[in-house]
Amino acid sequence: MHRVSSAKGVPVWVTDAEVERFETVSTVAQIRAADLTPNQRILVTMIKKTFFQKGSGRKEEALLRGLGATPATANPTKILNLLVREEVFESHKGSGGSGTIYSPNRALAARMKQMVSELTLSKDPIWQAVTNLKAS
Repeated sequence: MHRVSSAKGVPVWVTDAEVERFETVSTVAQIRAADLTPNQRILVTMIKKTFFQKGSGRKEEALLRGLGATPATANPTKILNLLVREEVFESHKGSGGSGTIYSPNRALAARMKQMVSELTLSKDPIWQAVTNLKAS
C-alpha cells in the first residue's frame, strides 16, 4: 500500500483488504525514496530520529543530516520551528557550546506514530501545516 507505512495508517473506509506490503520508512534512505514531498520527508525523518531511535534528544545538525533537501526544495528550519512551537520538541543548549539539542515530548509519541503510519493520508494539523509550507 503506497503512502501508508503500517496497518494503523489504513483509512477506515478501506475494508476487507489484504495488504501485502506497506510503504517502508524505517531508514533515511527509505524515507527519501517514499512518495512524499521534501517537507514531508523532513518531518518524518525528524520524528523518526527523535521519537523512535535511541537517545534522549538530537543535535540540530544530526536532525538535518542526510535529508538531501535544499532551501530551494524544502524548509527544514520552518519545520523545526513548527515542531518546537507545537511542543513536539523541546529545545535547549547543549553542553560545551555544542549547539541546540532537540528532545521529544514523549507524551506525543502515539500521535507521532500515528502520523508516520498515515503519511500522506494524515489529517494531523502538523502534517497539514508541513504539507502546505512553501520552500524558502
